[in-house]
Parts: sequence; C-alpha cells; structure tokens
Amino acid sequence: MALTSYQPRPCGECGSSDTPLRRLVQRNGAEHVVAQCQRCGRRSTFIPKAMVAGLVSDISALPETDRQLRESFKAHELATNHELFSTAPANDSSWNEAYDEYLASDKWARLREKVMTRSAGICEGCLEAPATEVHHLTYKHLGDELLWELVAVCRDCHRRCHPHHA
Repeated sequence: MALTSYQPRPCGECGSSDTPLRRLVQRNGAEHVVAQCQRCGRRSTFIPKAMVAGLVSDISALPETDRQLRESFKAHELATNHELFSTAPANDSSWNEAYDEYLASDKWARLREKVMTRSAGICEGCLEAPATEVHHLTYKHLGDELLWELVAVCRDCHRRCHPHHA
C-alpha cells in the first residue's frame, strides 16, 4: 500500500479540528510525529514520516507535544474508565429483578458458555479453582456485553469482587 500525504482529521475524542502536528520525543530519544488535539490533549497514533514529508522538512522543527495537556487527557480517560468498571446500582429492586430475569435467559446462557469455554473451566481470578460463575466487569452494556467484559471465576473470587454482598 502506497503512503499518501497526511490529511488532518478531527479529534476522535472531542471532535475538535484543532489537531496540529507535533513532535513526540520518547524516553529513548526516538522522535515521532503525532497530531495532538489542542482542546483535550488526545494524541493520534504515530504518523509515518513519509506521509508528512511534504508538510514538514525537519521533524525537529515541530513543536513538542504539550505534556500538561496530555496529562489532563489521561486524567479524563481514567475518570471515564473508572465509570466503565463500576458496579451495579445498590438497593435498586427493579434493576435487580430485570438482572435476575436476564440471567435466566437463553442469551445469557450462551454468553456464559462462551466465557466458560474461553477460560477452559479455570477461574480467571486465581487460576487454580474450577470456574463456577461468570462475573461482569461492568454493567454498562448489560444485555449486549462484549466478551472481555465477562470473566469466569470460582465462588471465592466472585465473593472478593462483591465484598458488600458477602
């Protein structure tokens, strides 16, 4: 596949079109070209130097990425991911009833079987005991889970995941 010239794109996080090229210097001194959003700080993946050759004659002339803006973006990502890996609503009887109904469904049985197959019947928490239960890492996609959001666990490891239910 031939490389084409670089075309700026809106930020994949916030949609801003203010995504100029920046120089990213790694700890080992290697220099890469990235686009960095000036609103949220998100960086693109490395842009091949051949793609920006027509725009930039000397990569070292590009301004470095804004590390403070990047740290702000990473803090935002952490807060977002913390929300993703939250637990079920506490003491919500209607939610609990709907959840119990879902766990009794054929759809859940098929998902559960896939997770158990993936784990080869071994607990993914301790890698020692037989897996007997499937634990949700998140309830965000409940009813339409991605398989990586589910893990096969033994009873003891599942209790550790839900100490407030023990």
